Amino acid sequence: MRVKFSLITLLLATLTALPPAALRAAEAPPGQAKPSAGATEYHVAPHGDDRAAGTAAQPFATPTRAMAAVRALVADGLKSDVRVVFRAGTYPLTAPLIFSAADSGSEQHSITYAAAAGETVVWSGGRAITNWQRGEGRRWTAELPDVKAGRWFFRQLIVNDQRAVRARWPNEDGTLQIATVANGVKTFTFDRPLPREGLGGQDAELVVYQNWSVSRALIAA
Repeated sequence: MRVKFSLITLLLATLTALPPAALRAAEAPPGQAKPSAGATEYHVAPHGDDRAAGTAAQPFATPTRAMAAVRALVADGLKSDVRVVFRAGTYPLTAPLIFSAADSGSEQHSITYAAAAGETVVWSGGRAITNWQRGEGRRWTAELPDVKAGRWFFRQLIVNDQRAVRARWPNEDGTLQIATVANGVKTFTFDRPLPREGLGGQDAELVVYQNWSVSRALIAA
């Protein structure tokens, strides 16, 4: 999921996790004070270095490093407003960004995370797959050793900023109807034969639409 933010001001943070997001710069909304002229600023850029000072000339490289710098100011007691400015580009995230009271501003001073004016910033929790090989027709394949070894599992593939449709069955005529359930809701039979045998251990998922939820389970056998 990608969520677009115009401006993020942290006063009393209640967020537990921030999903991959695109931030766009904007003016402060009516009634919301802009950072004062004496605000402390940190800068972040894709070409930056987390060992740098976090200035416009020597920016940090990651949102995580900027958060650490801001947390140090909060722990010491905020002396001014704080503004974290992100330059255009994509920032890969290996884990959710978790905001807590340690990231919070005060009644006197605000903390703002924002894109640089006119620039588009993307915080992405995705992992790039680059070693694609073209096969027959419209088929493309990529070898993923971590997936093969069971160290990485994913359900979504984004192509040109669009979520790709996964291979599924039935593909054209709706859904299967469950005929029988047994073995403590672990074994099913359906209203038609499956397309082929040997689905167990092939990373095939059963998607079950229930009364109040949707369950997903890997087919064991």
